[in-house]
Amino acid sequence: MNQRAPLPDGDDGFRGVHPDLELFEEFVWPACVEVPGLVQACRSFLSEPRVLEAEAGLRRYWKGYWGRGADRVGSSPEWRALCGEALHAIVKP
Repeated sequence: MNQRAPLPDGDDGFRGVHPDLELFEEFVWPACVEVPGLVQACRSFLSEPRVLEAEAGLRRYWKGYWGRGADRVGSSPEWRALCGEALHAIVKP
């Protein structure tokens, strides 16, 4: 983090945390159940056909993107563009 050297090609410098079930249960779930109707609203939204379609398309690309050698398909810019398109399709149908 304190390095001033340029990032390698293809590295945007973003580092995220992928929470495990224990972190989710400790921090996210209590906040979700505190707001009346939030859990049901989230479940309802996530089960909408346009959300399920976007998720399926992203999942297909993701599997190819993480292939190895000749099996690898796609690129980081294509992945980001696909995510943006999927989000746009969900938010502004």
